[in-house]
Amino acid sequence: MHGQAEVFREPYRTDPHAHANESLTENDLPSISAWYQPKFELATGKITGVEALARVMDPVHGASSAAGLLEGATPTALQKLTYSILSQALAAQRDWAATGYPLIVSINVPASMLGERTAREHLLRMVRESGAAPEHIVLEIVETGSADDNAALPDATEELRTYGFGIAIDDFGIGHSSLLRLMQCHFTELKIDRAFVQHAENDTRTRAALDACVLLGKRLGLHITAEGVETAADIERVSTAGCDFVQGFAISRALPQQALMDFLSRRQ
Repeated sequence: MHGQAEVFREPYRTDPHAHANESLTENDLPSISAWYQPKFELATGKITGVEALARVMDPVHGASSAAGLLEGATPTALQKLTYSILSQALAAQRDWAATGYPLIVSINVPASMLGERTAREHLLRMVRESGAAPEHIVLEIVETGSADDNAALPDATEELRTYGFGIAIDDFGIGHSSLLRLMQCHFTELKIDRAFVQHAENDTRTRAALDACVLLGKRLGLHITAEGVETAADIERVSTAGCDFVQGFAISRALPQQALMDFLSRRQ
């Protein structure tokens, strides 16, 4: 529905702990597909982008989150997964644009990859060879916990910005997504972790933290996305706080390419 967020009724949720005792290997890659979670722009009431998420496809159990596989995965396996998801997302982006939906695509990229010049150049080459523009791709930095990766990020993000890529700091407020990193790196988007969204309505401390994150991001000239919105109340709260975009089950779960197209055609 144009101009407002229509809460999506989620029929199921993938288990975030699926594959928790396994690690990603190159043999897993053929069974992993990109699914796409819409990003809703509050000012326009439209879906303007998607985040590409890895889903493990099982003929019996269907799709499940690949998050559990990523724990303990080797840098090489993570890199190949990133290239695979990007390749699928670029093809999907081209198809959506051809039918009137020019969406910005966000891709999760390990910090360890961004520290490697050859990997950065490969990302750029993939995007350009697909016919896409880097300005229509956002690289969401995924933590690897390495001090060397953290040290390389300021220069790496500066270079990627010169190419035109958007750069997002993900899960801001938890883990390694620190204030220092925010100041040192060349971000264009701040994604507020769901922990600051889902309890903000009833908890004054959480609400104060949410408001502070938004204010900081705005002062730095960043787009602000609230993750994990699950209810209409969540949407109202983050909109009042000043967020630009929302993402979560209140809008839609992650969908395969054609299902996303159907979703867009129904509401836009």
